[in-house]
Amino acid sequence: MRLLLVRHAKAFERDPAAWPDDLRRPLTTEGREEFRAAAKRLRRIQRGVDLIMASPAVRAWQTAQLLSETAGWPAPERCDWLLPQGQPPISDERVEKQVPVEDPTEWTRLLAGYGDDVTVVWVGHEPMLGRIASWLLTADPGRANIRFRKGAAVAFDRERGMSALAWMVTPKLLRDA
Repeated sequence: MRLLLVRHAKAFERDPAAWPDDLRRPLTTEGREEFRAAAKRLRRIQRGVDLIMASPAVRAWQTAQLLSETAGWPAPERCDWLLPQGQPPISDERVEKQVPVEDPTEWTRLLAGYGDDVTVVWVGHEPMLGRIASWLLTADPGRANIRFRKGAAVAFDRERGMSALAWMVTPKLLRDA
């Protein structure tokens, strides 16, 4: 299987007056435009995606929607455990099983549930994505320092429980390609 980790695109700065609930903070117009261009390039790098799982935080959800609309990948599915650490789920009618964000055993279980020939995208936040990437590379969520800039993407190939780095692209590389 292939797992892509994508950090949300550029969002507005934290502003409790504008967004008392930080999970409602959206992408900036520039962030949307830049990521739309990045999604077109990601489509060329990664053909065919089977599933997009995204944090329901507005900035991550909007990023996942741009991937779906622009790259032609599937519509995103809500995944509360990809929320920023320490954030309660956004309350609405939908309920997603909460998975402990710091438990690599659960990450292993989740990845084992995907088929061998699927490509899955997880759209979320830092430091969570960096911890997952570190775990995939070293079996320790805190060992490797993977710097996920806003709009970056990294792909891992998984086979028999082992991960290999397939590629990583920064927003600058996607913009300049």
